[in-house]
Amino acid sequence: MPASVSGLRTLEAGIREHRLTSVEAIGKRLKAGTNCGSCVPELRQLLAEGAG
Repeated sequence: MPASVSGLRTLEAGIREHRLTSVEAIGKRLKAGTNCGSCVPELRQLLAEGAG
């Protein structure tokens, strides 16, 4: 499995497990989207698709 798929699944699991409902909450708990912010649109998409 490519690392990007593995990372995506890890994010999805973390969002569900911790019941995260915002990009800000994802950043605080999982540290995703807190560096340059280029992945913030993708994080929003994950939330919209029901990963959270």
